[in-house]
Amino acid sequence: MRKKIILTTSIAVLALIIACGKEPFFESPEGYYELGEVSFGLLSDGSFYIEHMPSADDSRHYTVAGTYTYTHEFSDDEIEVSYGHIDMNIDTITLDGSAADSLEVTDTYAGRDIWPGAELLGWWKYEGQVVYSGKMRLKLNVRATGYRPDEHSSPCDWIVAGDPPGCGG
Repeated sequence: MRKKIILTTSIAVLALIIACGKEPFFESPEGYYELGEVSFGLLSDGSFYIEHMPSADDSRHYTVAGTYTYTHEFSDDEIEVSYGHIDMNIDTITLDGSAADSLEVTDTYAGRDIWPGAELLGWWKYEGQVVYSGKMRLKLNVRATGYRPDEHSSPCDWIVAGDPPGCGG
């Protein structure tokens, strides 16, 4: 009888551990993310969108859409970190409901930062143990710089951050 109780208790504890386990680990940036006024999706068909809703800091409503490719460079299940290269090709930009030929997304350069046809080179990084907002980050350099930062932690021109749905932050 005692063995049955121990076995039943062990199975219940194991089921609880599995049910309350870590969130899924990322070897791919694919998914939907949101943080504040920004939401973005990296879809499995290789397309993406980034949508910015009007806010006190930036009153514009814009959507940037296109295609992307990525590599998976590193992951560590124990510390829940995964990252790799991402190349994003801009197909369309919509600004306040109308098609736009360019969009400034940084204060770094005068003139247009991105436009349809531009390619943004950068990094994607997912950090599961981040307790502040923005577990998924896209660190992109605008076309004016023409390069990918050397490392995933290097400074960049445009950071897009978000959390998976229901993650809060």
